[in-house]
Amino acid sequence: MKMKKIIFCLVFILGFLLRAYKVDRIPPSLFFDEADLGYQAYSFLKTGRDYFGGKFPVSFHSFADFRASLYIYSAAFTVKLFGMNEWGVRLPAVIFGILGLFSFFLLAKEISKNDYFSIIATLFLTILPWHFFYSRAGFEVSLFFFLLTLGLWLFLLSTRKKSYLDYILSLLCFSLTFYAYATARMFVPLLGFFSFLIYRKEILNFGWRKFALSGVFVLLMVFPFIRDSLAGRSMFRFSYINIFYDSNLKYEIDRQRLIDSTHDRVQKVGMSPAAISYLFHNKPLFWFWEIIANYFSGYSSNFLFISGDPNLRQGVGRMGNLLVVTAPLLILGVVKSYLIIKNKEKKIIQPKEALLLLTYFIIAPLPSSITFDGGTHATRLFLCIIPLTFFISLGFFEVMDWFKSIKLKVISAGFVLTLVCLNFVYYLHIYFYHFPIDAEKFWQVGFKEAINLVAKNESGYDKVIISNSYEPPLIFFLFWTKYNPEKFNPRELQDISNEWFDGKRLNKFYFGQIGTGLTDSYLKSILLGARAKGNSEKILVLAGRNDFGGDLEKSEPFGLKVIDKVYLNSHEPVFYLLRSLSNEEL
Repeated sequence: MKMKKIIFCLVFILGFLLRAYKVDRIPPSLFFDEADLGYQAYSFLKTGRDYFGGKFPVSFHSFADFRASLYIYSAAFTVKLFGMNEWGVRLPAVIFGILGLFSFFLLAKEISKNDYFSIIATLFLTILPWHFFYSRAGFEVSLFFFLLTLGLWLFLLSTRKKSYLDYILSLLCFSLTFYAYATARMFVPLLGFFSFLIYRKEILNFGWRKFALSGVFVLLMVFPFIRDSLAGRSMFRFSYINIFYDSNLKYEIDRQRLIDSTHDRVQKVGMSPAAISYLFHNKPLFWFWEIIANYFSGYSSNFLFISGDPNLRQGVGRMGNLLVVTAPLLILGVVKSYLIIKNKEKKIIQPKEALLLLTYFIIAPLPSSITFDGGTHATRLFLCIIPLTFFISLGFFEVMDWFKSIKLKVISAGFVLTLVCLNFVYYLHIYFYHFPIDAEKFWQVGFKEAINLVAKNESGYDKVIISNSYEPPLIFFLFWTKYNPEKFNPRELQDISNEWFDGKRLNKFYFGQIGTGLTDSYLKSILLGARAKGNSEKILVLAGRNDFGGDLEKSEPFGLKVIDKVYLNSHEPVFYLLRSLSNEEL
């Protein structure tokens, strides 16, 4: 027992160190969503509202979306403690990542009733690239994972102990997932439905009255979300990322029908599509194949083991979301689960629990499969980690069962764990050494340094123009300058569109696209006019390297002088800070 406790503690110490080490530097910068999340937390701290003015919002209103609220509320505490920086934004993910390891351990122990299985399963989760990656950045899924695993543990505990209190607590956790991450809003009801079918006898043993009361409790818990959805907020993002939204689909279907019509005929003006083309080219059929393609992509070898998500904000790119050496263990675990259900074997996992895991495994990709890029979107597919980790662990124990003697079991376990650890060490090398450079543009490296340069120099200028040629800069400006939320009202941003600028204005700050007219006419007019008046408007410009159509390393645009630069981790310049020339410099 003492050895088990030591191993247990070592696993969690390892989990904490892996998730906290250099978290302020890797990933290499706060990207747009993290900066937005941090400023929302800061706004809530200062005003009790989101930065659009919503008081204690169910969904925080951001510039392009409505965000789930629980992570932002938790980030308000860490921002208060650590400030507006990487630690303030990312520490909740680290904490929820560790709590997720613990709740997963409890779930594994409840399912297996085996200490060694639960410890090994938690170890596999600790070094799982997918969970490791998302526990180190401001992603809401780390909180979602914790609540989901805690809810599953309490649910299974309630069915075994016949505890109505545990059952209510599990429903509380499941209800809170609606406020943690968008995917929960489709997946959790699906999981709840199938869990009821599998454990209906145990649930109905509480009695119909208690069962009805639990339903009322859930409705009360999710009512704010329902009300928010009816107002067009909570489900706003889904309204434009789902595959049914595609506004170009009609034109693509018409194009396919035209191809059918001209297959053996000459195209003529006004010709009608062939009747059979309506059978093969229509929206329901397109949606069906898109869902099928997304569904199977989520469990493809390329996504799981080879390259993962092509977006380097959601993976390292050079490796998959799982360690490739665990692929045989995963297959063994899936097969073993099926055999436990088929033969009603009472092994480490009981038939009902095996059925629950296999059902979870089957339905997990469904929410993501009805969204654009859903087949390779590691964030939306994050919930797949739970059954995948269980199957890998079950496969590991199946390998040990092949041997009769304790000595051979220990040798086989040591051999497999050594391979897994070596594979993970290689992943860590990719993550800490190559990923920060490979992914620097995905994580919008340079904005922190660039905005700090602007803040340091802006006081002596009448206009400050910040280019959006890299990414929309406004949220980075608000976050890194700690702009007072009490003075910021996004509805009062002025829209500016003329020959030299197209974007938004906040007092003397301009955020948007720099037009050719800035140097061709605007600067010329104010600089030449200044000669007669004896004074000139002072302008500070934060420009992307391609903003003026030339190499700023070799030649400066008319009327401007480069005073500083910001470089990427790869030592490539990404921003130039320029100022307008004075009368004496003309």
